[in-house]
Amino acid sequence: MDNQEQHTLWLWMEGVFARRISYFLLMKGLVASTAELLAGRSTATNLSIIRTYPLPPLKWESEDPNDPPPKHATNPCMRTTNRVTGMSKFVYESTSILLYLEELYPNPPMQPTSLIGRAHMLDMIGQINLISIDTNYFLRNTVPEHGMIMGLNHEDQSRTAALNAKFQEMHGFLKLQTWAQNNGLQSTGWLTPDVDGPGLVDLALVPNLRFVELVYGIDTLEDNALKPLAEWYKRFKTLSWWSEYEEREGILPEMLSFGKTSRAPWSSNLCIAVEERNVSLTETDLAQVDEENRCVFAPIADSDSSA
Repeated sequence: MDNQEQHTLWLWMEGVFARRISYFLLMKGLVASTAELLAGRSTATNLSIIRTYPLPPLKWESEDPNDPPPKHATNPCMRTTNRVTGMSKFVYESTSILLYLEELYPNPPMQPTSLIGRAHMLDMIGQINLISIDTNYFLRNTVPEHGMIMGLNHEDQSRTAALNAKFQEMHGFLKLQTWAQNNGLQSTGWLTPDVDGPGLVDLALVPNLRFVELVYGIDTLEDNALKPLAEWYKRFKTLSWWSEYEEREGILPEMLSFGKTSRAPWSSNLCIAVEERNVSLTETDLAQVDEENRCVFAPIADSDSSA
């Protein structure tokens, strides 16, 4: 497949959605190590990696000034160039890039072989992408700087919108967890159906959790009802390359240093409902949060276009 195509990836390796691709490259052996990944050196002759950095408001600077990403591109971004015709095409979304790369580099397999297995996988990845939108709406109404980046003025941040987003996020996680349990989580330890190790579903979710944890200091899976997912996440963190990639110097960009301390004024009187009540939140509990003037997050999402 695509023997005549040369592939180029532009990656902001500290961003949430580019992490999906970085993890994929490490787990497929398409880079020899984190150091090689950061240096842009691939083990595949038909794959080039270019590190990129965000420039406010929404521009990208390429580490290779002679090969910048296309204007108005999000990150990650992939280009395919036909070696014979010289014609280039672009892919802009991390989910699409993951699926393309999995077909291009199928070993070791990170997706099911059966049609029904792949359908279940796409259900789960779609749900993860919806959850990331809810997380993003929660953050943009809770963290002033994040809201400004997403076009929301401080005075327009809404407690009601944040609580509603948190409710929807929890609902999405519970649905995803049920699907994972129905598709082999207990037997394999991983989210991706019919795959013995971490697969594309796992790669789709972990970056969301890690980015929110690292930048905003929020444990998205802290509720007791999400214990199976929390245990899975801990297991993922034991993979051999994790520490070298996720605990390296510079993993938290200076431009995001506000994340753990900046909160909207309305959040100053919030408390953690889970700890107060010592119960696991159900959807009924979550529906009562606004009435009781409580919240399910500590008062200290994201889409491909923002991270």
